[in-house]
Amino acid sequence: MKKILLLVFVLCFSVSQAQTLILNENFDYGTAPNASILAVTTNWVNHSGTQNPPYAYPGLSYSNYPSSNIGGAINFSFGSSSTGNDGDVNRTFTDITTTSTIYVAFLVNLSAAKSTADYFFHLGQNPFSTSTFRGKVFAVASGSGWNIGVTKQGTNAPIMNTTTTLNFGQTYLCVIKYDFNATALTDDVVSLFVYSSSVPTSESGPTLLSITNVNDGVNDPADIGSVAVRQGSNTPTGTVDGIRVSNNWGLAVTGTATGVEENISTLPTKFNLSQNYPNPFNPSTVIKYQVPQGSFVNISVYDILGNKISTLVNQDKAAGTYETRFDASNLPSGIYFYTIQTGSFSQTKKMMLMK
Repeated sequence: MKKILLLVFVLCFSVSQAQTLILNENFDYGTAPNASILAVTTNWVNHSGTQNPPYAYPGLSYSNYPSSNIGGAINFSFGSSSTGNDGDVNRTFTDITTTSTIYVAFLVNLSAAKSTADYFFHLGQNPFSTSTFRGKVFAVASGSGWNIGVTKQGTNAPIMNTTTTLNFGQTYLCVIKYDFNATALTDDVVSLFVYSSSVPTSESGPTLLSITNVNDGVNDPADIGSVAVRQGSNTPTGTVDGIRVSNNWGLAVTGTATGVEENISTLPTKFNLSQNYPNPFNPSTVIKYQVPQGSFVNISVYDILGNKISTLVNQDKAAGTYETRFDASNLPSGIYFYTIQTGSFSQTKKMMLMK
């Protein structure tokens, strides 16, 4: 009986965590700018240096983003050449563990950048530790603008996008996606999506740019449970605002859950991938699948040419019956295929999008 109750608890917890906005940081701490973010709130704490990033008011604005222009923001700039680090701060939240995907959306606007790439924003564990920085976002000057980049962990050189130059003085929406993978100790994946005007309803939508970083040879963290703003010797000068954390893309980016997955309590006896419904569909459809035993599950969507369009599920699943939603708002009408893969089972089905 205890085992059954424990299983029910785990299933219920998984559902609630998957549909929760875990952090909504709007920097709504008054109307007067201050010399330090620590002077206006105890939500942020210092972890390095002494000259902490200042609180700014008003905050950043980005059309249709749910955390746009609410309250203030946090400013940052490059550190002194003598210390190389003039004050870094972090905020913790309920940690997301190694069986989930985490999305961290935020607004950024830079006024200047250095000729050497350096990071200004990153993720970490809870409790916060300076040895487990992950998903570090970098900037480097490029002509009259700047390039953005990302690295999975603390010491490796970042992957920079040098084909798209961003503008100083323009606000961009960034989304860090951190995928926990259980296959190996070093195979977590960090992706960075950047948008210049749109608020995408799904990660499969068009982006200004995207970058992925994986397999850096460093052990993966046990969880992600903090965000941090940094001021280093080559850090750019700018502003961060509207930090939203969830393991649902829609809750993090649009404010409305998309691709929500539900674990139904009846335990199945075999693997199965059901036909989506409705089918044909416009613009979203539900895909149901069954897992008879704890397994790592991947469900991906492909176009008729075999190109991967979206990854709907990519994590360990306890035994159960699940539903996940596929949102095709940004895709053209046509035939698409969705495939489930586990360690011992694979199945593909066809669906039709009609707009």
